[in-house]
Amino acid sequence: NEKTLTNDEIETIKKWVDNGTPRGDVQLEPKPEDFSDKPHIQFPDFSGTANTYTVKEIADEFKFFVLPSNLNESRYINQIELIPGNRKIVHHIVVFADNQGDVSKQIEQGMEPSVFKGSYTSSGSLSSLQVVCEWLPGGTYCKYPSYFGFRMRPGSHYILQIHYAPGSQGQSDATTLKVKYSNPYKECRELSMVPLIDGIQNDGFTMVPANQQFQFHAQSFVPEPISVLAIMPHMHLLGTKMKVYATNEFGTDTIPLVETNWDFHWQEIYNFPKLIPIPGGYTIHADAWYDNTIYNKENPFNPPQDVMAGNGTKNEMLQCFFSFVPYIQGDEMYDFKIADISVNPDFEFKE
Repeated sequence: NEKTLTNDEIETIKKWVDNGTPRGDVQLEPKPEDFSDKPHIQFPDFSGTANTYTVKEIADEFKFFVLPSNLNESRYINQIELIPGNRKIVHHIVVFADNQGDVSKQIEQGMEPSVFKGSYTSSGSLSSLQVVCEWLPGGTYCKYPSYFGFRMRPGSHYILQIHYAPGSQGQSDATTLKVKYSNPYKECRELSMVPLIDGIQNDGFTMVPANQQFQFHAQSFVPEPISVLAIMPHMHLLGTKMKVYATNEFGTDTIPLVETNWDFHWQEIYNFPKLIPIPGGYTIHADAWYDNTIYNKENPFNPPQDVMAGNGTKNEMLQCFFSFVPYIQGDEMYDFKIADISVNPDFEFKE
């Protein structure tokens, strides 16, 4: 689901423009695209809307909302969609599964532990919570192949951590969460979503110096073999490019994962058409490039100044979430299109 065009596609558009943008065959015209906020998940198994909230802070504000799953049995999340009520003020949303219920109770009682300020543990959790989805500007929705999903247990809760951007004071939002579960009669492989790359927490990423084009390298050791379904890179306004890959101990084998020209306004979870196995003992790397000069039109400061690492919109980050399962034999051959079409002819995987 990369948002890119091939060189041939670009050349076709250029020729069409040079020729005066003539209309093609009317009989072959496709139906106009619908760019409304119509949800992708039309018939959810779960749908809940957070209480309407009016932003209080002038600067960045983090707010937490609890939605009970109302489940009486364990189910696996197969599709998940977030629909902000006011997209203009939402910096990002993280959805957690609270399968124990203790954190949900704290939030409902008005307590928001300091751990919620964005620091994830090495297991990808805040306290006892498990990340199941993250929404970012430009993103669409998460749809995982059949037989893969995040487990929600009976009596569990969804927790939405919503980051409201600076300048949102006085504006209101009511975000909706929609979920489709996997077939309850089929066994699922349980997904994990973890920021295996976290430059701030693990690699000493502290600052992007003013008036510099800056590069930083972060890495993470993989002790046990995993199979990766999707990757979601994340930087802020100074980011220009990220390259993610894995290598063995000797650097003689490289597994390419993601290489993207960064645009803060068009962020996405990149789904792979096949499982990508990463052997135990390999190291995942992320090379990130930043432009903290006057030539970066997204630079939040003029003139440029040192930008500190942090969760605020005007801070900078280097993070990459991985959706993965423990490796099992045969994952090298697991093609999502073939596997899912064989059990669901209507399945459409966004490659």
